Amino acid sequence: METDDPHRPRPSADEAAAVLREAEQLTSDVAAVKVPAWYFPALGAVVAPYGLITLLPDTAVGVGATFGGVAAFLIAIALIAHYGVKQMGVLRWLTWRETWPVFVPAGVLLVAASAVYLVVDSAWVWVALSLAVGVLIAAFGPYHRRTSPFYRRAESS
Repeated sequence: METDDPHRPRPSADEAAAVLREAEQLTSDVAAVKVPAWYFPALGAVVAPYGLITLLPDTAVGVGATFGGVAAFLIAIALIAHYGVKQMGVLRWLTWRETWPVFVPAGVLLVAASAVYLVVDSAWVWVALSLAVGVLIAAFGPYHRRTSPFYRRAESS
């Protein structure tokens, strides 16, 4: 409701309460949208092999393959997001409370891989990191479905 117009009458308490209830219901409905079971395993499957591009040679063919690999990665992520949103009917951002179990371990893995790379100086460290993060993302899907209160609410209804 617009309240910037001084000539427009303010809504009554009942009208304002009804609009607030409607907004709260819409927020609750969007928050309860469930991520498809295939979504996180598909993301993990795309992320896991991504580190292999660090093994490509510094030749024209290697650089071309790197660009091709990055393009394929971005297209795959876009398609997964597109079909996930299409199936859910809405783009729902997970909250920090829901995502910290994937972000914190991924950050720890990144710091650990960086430290290992300083010691061993091998591109295989990044291959291992992408594989580990891919597995982490894929495992996050079932974990999220098991721990999210929205999935439990639907099952108990």
